[in-house]
Parts: sequence; C-alpha cells; structure tokens
Amino acid sequence: MKILGIHLLLDLEKCDPDKLDDLQGIENLLTRAAKDAGAKIVGKTFHKFNPAGLTGVVATAEPHISRSEERSVG
Repeated sequence: MKILGIHLLLDLEKCDPDKLDDLQGIENLLTRAAKDAGAKIVGKTFHKFNPAGLTGVVATAEPHISRSEERSVG
C-alpha cells in the first residue's frame, strides 16, 4: 500500500492559552503548513468560540489540514 500522508492526533497539556485562542496566528500557521507541503489550497474556514477555543480547516486539493479544540474554561 502506498502511503499518501500522515494523520496526527495530539492530546496536549500545559499549552499557552493565548496562543490557542489566536485565530489569525492559527490560520497563518495552518496555511503556511499547507503551502510548505506543496498543497493546492482550495478553501479555508475558521471559527472562534466564546469564551475560548477555535476550530478551523484548510481545504486542499489533497487531504485537508485542520485544527479543533475542546477546552474546559474556569
């Protein structure tokens, strides 16, 4: 079987909450990752939750790059 890509699922702790809530920073990071991988970006969507958290996806002609978060607040 030919491997076409890698799927990473990370469960991280003790992350900087300000960086996790930086919508523009996360969008820039995922967009740069797609471009650096040579992927053709066909769309992007990101959403910030209140009071904290965000989700987003960079859709490509190849598999997508996404980021989602479930975080306890308080």
